[in-house]
Amino acid sequence: MNFLKKLKNHFVPSENNVYRPHVLRKPWLIFFVTVVLASEGVFLVDLVARQSALDFIAAVLPGEVVAFTNDERSLGALNPVSENSLLTAAAQAKAADMAAKGYFSHTGPDGKEPWVWVKDAGYEYQYAGENLAVRFNGSRDVVNAWMASPTHRANIVKPVYTEIGVGVAQGEFRGEPATYVVQYFGAPRSSVSAALPAAASVPSPAASANSQVAGAETQESGSVLASANEEPAIIPVTQHTEAPWSSVAKNLLQSETQSGGAVIAILAAVAMIMIVGLALTFFVHIQIQPTDMLIGGAVVAVIALSFLTLNMQTPFVPTSTQTAAVMGALPSQGGFIDSTSASIEAL
Repeated sequence: MNFLKKLKNHFVPSENNVYRPHVLRKPWLIFFVTVVLASEGVFLVDLVARQSALDFIAAVLPGEVVAFTNDERSLGALNPVSENSLLTAAAQAKAADMAAKGYFSHTGPDGKEPWVWVKDAGYEYQYAGENLAVRFNGSRDVVNAWMASPTHRANIVKPVYTEIGVGVAQGEFRGEPATYVVQYFGAPRSSVSAALPAAASVPSPAASANSQVAGAETQESGSVLASANEEPAIIPVTQHTEAPWSSVAKNLLQSETQSGGAVIAILAAVAMIMIVGLALTFFVHIQIQPTDMLIGGAVVAVIALSFLTLNMQTPFVPTSTQTAAVMGALPSQGGFIDSTSASIEAL
């Protein structure tokens, strides 16, 4: 009974509270404003931390793919390939297109061949090659899978290539979060007269089933592009490594998702308390209107509702595409490559 009486005094204007509900009095309003601002601060800190984690945990890194590729070339006494900004732009554009449209192939749904991306980026090549991979946990796994495939390995250890570009994009593959990887090789027209070393034999590691990769080779005569391979199948490739920080990434995402939900719940509760208090204060004794309390309560309600609306529109809880990089860092069934690589020669 005492509880109900106190609750009534907090929300319903009456003689007992001098028609001034406690919930709308200055001490309580200050308390609610403090709660709202503190909650929003927590929300913003967690939002920044989550984004930083997503950036840090991105499993497949272009620079690492380039480094591991050059490691493999060095085993065959080949010169390293250097990163070219135009090839990188082409690879990034192709990776983003696959992620956005949900396909995994050298040729796009619109019939766009790999070399169109290279030319659109402004790269004038004498030779060019493309390797593809999707849903791998790490850069080392991607290169290992390519080296286990004869056609992809041929691209990696091809002596004529002098430049490289790697693009990475996050999306979905077969209904699961995935990292799409595109690797372009090139030899600009101006460098084809240089002497090229012969390729030494590089052992090809055995591939096991359960992850996927793709590569292509084609020849250009004049201005006509002709693919040297039919559209490849997709091969699963087992991944053998697991990122050491995978459990940390998973726990971080879970804790931040929970805190984000808690902040939204707190803001909603404060807004609801203010709305109920304002409604009862205004309508129960409509002839007695404590203007200062109504204005103060309205201000707190507006602040809480504004933050609540803003936070609800912020993708704080990661979607599958937004967390593809992180999910790629966690244990999965494996990645995929195409059954062949792609390359081209301009005559």
